[in-house]
Amino acid sequence: MKKSSLKITGSLLNLLLFSLAFLSPAVADNDSFGANRKYVPARYEVLRSDKPQNIPALPRYQGPAKLLVSLKMPYTPGGVTYNERYVTTDSPERVIQYFQQALSSGNWQSQQCGWSINARDQNKNFCRVHVLSFDTSTAQPSTRFIIEYKEHN
Repeated sequence: MKKSSLKITGSLLNLLLFSLAFLSPAVADNDSFGANRKYVPARYEVLRSDKPQNIPALPRYQGPAKLLVSLKMPYTPGGVTYNERYVTTDSPERVIQYFQQALSSGNWQSQQCGWSINARDQNKNFCRVHVLSFDTSTAQPSTRFIIEYKEHN
C-alpha cells in the first residue's frame, strides 16, 4: 500500500472514530467505571460552540484548545450529561497526562484505560476524557479530545 493511501486510510479512520464517538449515547449511572453500562438513545441540545459549559467541578484543559461543539443531554438516566469536543495542537500524551493528573487529585477517583480516563467525584458525578485522534497530515498537527460530564441525581 502506498504512503498516500495509508494517509487517506488513516484520515478516514480518524473521521469515522470521531463521528462514531460524536454520535455515541450517554452512559447510564453506575457505581463502577463502566461495568454494567446501559446505553440509551439520548436526545441532545447543541449549546454554544464558542464557550464551554460552566461546570466548576470539572477540570479545564490548560493548553491551547479550541471548543468544536458543546452538547447537553438532559434526558439521560440518572442526570444531565454534557459532552464537549475540542481540538488542540498539543500531543495526545500531553492531553492525557494533564487530565490524569487533574482527575487523580482533589475530590476525584480516576482510572486510565489507554487513551481514556474515567473519574467519579465524591458526589458520584462522572467524568470521561477520551483522546480520539492525532492528525499529522497537516502543517500544524492536532489532537482531538472529548470531555463527557454527567451530573448525578
